[in-house]
Amino acid sequence: MNFIKQFFLHPTEVGSLIPSSKTLSKSIVSTSNLKTKKCVVELGTGNGVVTQEIIKNLPSEAIFFGIEINKKFVEETKKNCPNTNIYHGSAIDLKKYLKNNHFEYSDCIISELPWGAFNNKLQDELLEAIYNSLAKKGDFITISFAQSMLFSPSKRFSQLIKKKFDKVEKTPIIWKNFPPAFIYHCIK
Repeated sequence: MNFIKQFFLHPTEVGSLIPSSKTLSKSIVSTSNLKTKKCVVELGTGNGVVTQEIIKNLPSEAIFFGIEINKKFVEETKKNCPNTNIYHGSAIDLKKYLKNNHFEYSDCIISELPWGAFNNKLQDELLEAIYNSLAKKGDFITISFAQSMLFSPSKRFSQLIKKKFDKVEKTPIIWKNFPPAFIYHCIK
């Protein structure tokens, strides 16, 4: 799978030229405290690098599924993570996918969506879908690339989550990723 090709073909769907690093993947999972979760959803699975780390750390009784809008990435994630439910669709339809899995809410939503590539309307719609699908005291984990904070869409997203969630924490920059990134940990 050529991540670079998908980045240039679908710039509003793919946030990076290369997949997340192992260091970033492990940081996302450790921030998520997966051992206590019952229903975990991943938005924007890419090629499944983070998905693999999530699966390794889930309790055996937990329900997990991913949603990916890019068809090539759906295929790649399914290849890298056999026996895992990966839906080809939009995170805006999160409630539908939760219902398909017999849940009303998720207690942990992990997102690798490229928030800085989205216009205001799409940011609002996606964040509303996520918030409405998250259980009370649930965790919303998402990444942002350090350099994206220089641009309005990422600054706007940072303000949106601070207004919407009861608590928002930001990790230090993870330099062992290209591009360097940090993680937002939001609690409803």
